Amino acid sequence: MKKVWLRVLSLSLSLLCLVGMVSSCAGAFPVTIAKDGESDYIIVYDVDDSAAAVAAEYLAKELEKLTGADITVEDDKSQEADKKVPEILVGRTNRGIELE
Repeated sequence: MKKVWLRVLSLSLSLLCLVGMVSSCAGAFPVTIAKDGESDYIIVYDVDDSAAAVAAEYLAKELEKLTGADITVEDDKSQEADKKVPEILVGRTNRGIELE
């Protein structure tokens, strides 16, 4: 009997944690990549990673199909990070969190 209650309690706690995680993400804040066929975003990939370059180009094409916006694709060496331009990072880029 003790094992049954322990299993029920464990299952209940697991479900509670799962529901909490799912509900906290739902409706947190939507991300708008493109609006009216225009986008402020650029896609940045690691210049030394050919697979990341292919993935970035593929992502840009798929986003263009979905939104109608032509999103610029750049490697991480060609342009310095600009805090005003939102970036979609593909692979390991030189864009990191600056420690203060």
